[in-house]
Amino acid sequence: MSNLSNMMISGSYKGLINLEDSTQNLASQSGDVELQDGLGDNIGLRINAQTKEFTIVNNLKVDGNADFNGDVDISGSLTHTGSIDIVGDLTIQGDITANVGNFDTVNARLLNITEESASVIFSSGSNVLGDEETDRQDLIGQVIVSGTLGVEGNSAFTGSLTVSNEISSSTISGIGNVTSYSASVDIRLDQLESDSGSQASQLNNLENFTASQEIINDGYNAFTSSITLTVNDLSSSVSGGQYIQDERLDSLETFTGSLVTSFVERPEFNTFTSSTDIRLNNLELETSSIDNRLTNIESTTSSLETEIDSLSSFTGSYATTGSNTFDGAQIITGSVNGNIVSQSITDNTASFDCALGNFFTLTLPATQTLLRPTNIQPGQTLSIKITNETASSNIILDNSFKFSNQIPYVPSSITGSVDVMTFVSYDATELLGASTYNIG
Repeated sequence: MSNLSNMMISGSYKGLINLEDSTQNLASQSGDVELQDGLGDNIGLRINAQTKEFTIVNNLKVDGNADFNGDVDISGSLTHTGSIDIVGDLTIQGDITANVGNFDTVNARLLNITEESASVIFSSGSNVLGDEETDRQDLIGQVIVSGTLGVEGNSAFTGSLTVSNEISSSTISGIGNVTSYSASVDIRLDQLESDSGSQASQLNNLENFTASQEIINDGYNAFTSSITLTVNDLSSSVSGGQYIQDERLDSLETFTGSLVTSFVERPEFNTFTSSTDIRLNNLELETSSIDNRLTNIESTTSSLETEIDSLSSFTGSYATTGSNTFDGAQIITGSVNGNIVSQSITDNTASFDCALGNFFTLTLPATQTLLRPTNIQPGQTLSIKITNETASSNIILDNSFKFSNQIPYVPSSITGSVDVMTFVSYDATELLGASTYNIG
């Protein structure tokens, strides 16, 4: 490693690892913070300012042992050639691929395995799939049981069940005793065979009836064929009438065609179209000059729009309502009037907002009232007119008020008297004031 003992910061900063924003410590930053070298290049590591978790952007290569006491999240691939000892939990959201794997004991609460082909050989022991009767195990493909298959609960088969040998059971659900059931089925089959014999004779009678019905249908077909010939003759006569109508229409078209030729060749028509053509030419010349004049107007209005936009941009910075900020000296010819804010009292407290105006009025009741300013603006001049309802009206001033000789204002002890307090502010915390008593 580099020996920095005899070097200054200016000579060693290039190799120092520091935070992306080196002007702040890690606790004052937020989110993931990149680690960079002295030239501002990322080194592939990020640290979360709140959780202190490290994120490795590129590959992680460990030549020796690695001990992880906390969680390890791997979003990409993990290749390991040695042994892995896991003391705690292992959570894998992706796939595990292994050519050869040896597992002595695997305890898993939930194990989902998808294999194209697989085989499991157990030398000894028992296996339990599920721990509740509502659990479901799906086996797709063939299941071969070389020994005895015992089913303690109910068994449901949605597909076919093929049994090459015998099924031994004293009773079957829905059937009961198999021997008794098969005997009753045999009796019912005998009865069914007897009934089917009588049905055969009825079918023979039905076939004889349909054969006679086919002869009747043949006669009906011959009759409808003759009717079709008569209808065809009728349509042929109608077609002859249509031919006559076609000839009359051809003659009419020939006559109207000659009328069109005669009309076009008339001198009056040519004279009319010639005068119309001259008038159209004059109209085109007139519209051309108008088009030029419109082009000039558009050019002039375009320059006017530019000037108006500049004026609007300049005057738009001065609000007719709201607030304005003026830089430099301002000369005002005439008077400047400020609005007068009537101050109310809530819960024996009069809180006046200094941002609402410069002149305030307050009527003190017979009870004691707390006067408190809010939103003090530096460079303000404020005036408060106080009217005392009674001689016993009293007021408590917030610590923001400061008076000469530290003598606070006390209302005049005269019913209906008017006092005026005037203040100036040099910052946003204090109001420096003076009082005038019993005016008028």
